[in-house]
Amino acid sequence: MKKGKWKVTMQYLGGVEKYSVVRIKDTSQPEHGGNREYAMGYTEDRNEAEALCEKLNMEEQANESK
Repeated sequence: MKKGKWKVTMQYLGGVEKYSVVRIKDTSQPEHGGNREYAMGYTEDRNEAEALCEKLNMEEQANESK
């Protein structure tokens, strides 16, 4: 089962933009709530979410190179 890359998602909750970092658990399946892995809860800080996303993708890439 191949996982997708981490990405930042945004949702309006209570009229406020909320960000999270997610990836697809199984890329051979369609994207839906049950096929998502979450790296964090919601934050209003997009920069925080983007920094975590970049860090996780870099770690994944390093692990794949080994």
